[in-house]
Amino acid sequence: MKKTVIAMFGVLAAVLLVGQRFGVLWAGGTGYISPVQVVIADQVGAATVYRMDTSRLAAIGEEVVRGEMIVTGPETFARVAIGTQTELLLAQNSRVLIDNLTPGSVEIFLQAGRMHVLVADRATAPTIRTGWTFTKPSVGETAFVYYDFQDTLVIAPLSEQPTAISLRATNEGLVTQKPVSIHEVAPISINDISFSPSAGDATTFFEWIQ
Repeated sequence: MKKTVIAMFGVLAAVLLVGQRFGVLWAGGTGYISPVQVVIADQVGAATVYRMDTSRLAAIGEEVVRGEMIVTGPETFARVAIGTQTELLLAQNSRVLIDNLTPGSVEIFLQAGRMHVLVADRATAPTIRTGWTFTKPSVGETAFVYYDFQDTLVIAPLSEQPTAISLRATNEGLVTQKPVSIHEVAPISINDISFSPSAGDATTFFEWIQ
């Protein structure tokens, strides 16, 4: 009898944990919350979507879900819609992971390359993270360039709106309206820089996003 009671409590505890994981009301959650939808809105060439050990060529109109990675190759650009208020514009040779799609907590992991983020409503803007930096773009357009091999991130607000940046390595935060270059590992540094979104090999990409 005692073993039966213990087993029943074990089953109930497991069911409760599963219920909490999926937010069901009877388990003390707030109910199921639909994730923010992410869609390949446009592209030049064909980006590749990776999920664990599988990959597929992205198609316009295709949905990308949490845990999937979007990768652009040479001469490949992609426009990714996040909900109805945000767009990610990926340049060639870039890599982003869809990390979290919970409404109000959307997080995109820029692992390498160049990306512009267009935000119409800051309340729904995603957090952009790299190795050691978290950035909350403001309304308008913000450019990100992440040199993963140098642990260096360039952030350039292009709409002269303040952008909030948090450095995980030092627990420091700053707000900037100017382009900055951040070296994310020791010796950590933050420097004001000049930035041209159409300079160098970004010319074709910049023309495409206009």
